[in-house]
Amino acid sequence: MSIGIVAVRQTILNIDTSGSTDLLNLEQMENADHPIVLKPGINKIPVGAGIYRVLSNGKISITTDTINTMIVVTFGKDDPGDPPKLPKLFSPEVHAFFTANTELGESAPT
Repeated sequence: MSIGIVAVRQTILNIDTSGSTDLLNLEQMENADHPIVLKPGINKIPVGAGIYRVLSNGKISITTDTINTMIVVTFGKDDPGDPPKLPKLFSPEVHAFFTANTELGESAPT
C-alpha cells in the first residue's frame, strides 16, 4: 500500500511503523532519490510543504500536528482492496507518485 501525504505548510509527521516488518522510507516527490529511512517504532519527522509517500506491506499509521495536511491511502496492484478515488485536484504526476508500485526494502529483523 502507498500512503500519500500532502503537506500545505511545515508540519511534523508522526509515523508509527510498529505494524510493519519492512524497511520503510519517507519519500518526497521532488527529492525521491534521497528518502528518509524510518526506524522501527515511532518516527517524528519535521517536513516542509510538499508531497510525500510511504510504501508498506504492513500496517503503519501517520498523524500530523497540523490540520493543513492531507493523508491518502492507495493500494498496490496486488491488493484486492478497493482503493479510494484520489481527489481530482491532484495532477497526473502526483497521482502516479502515490500509486507507483515500487519495490520495498528487505524485511526488518524480527
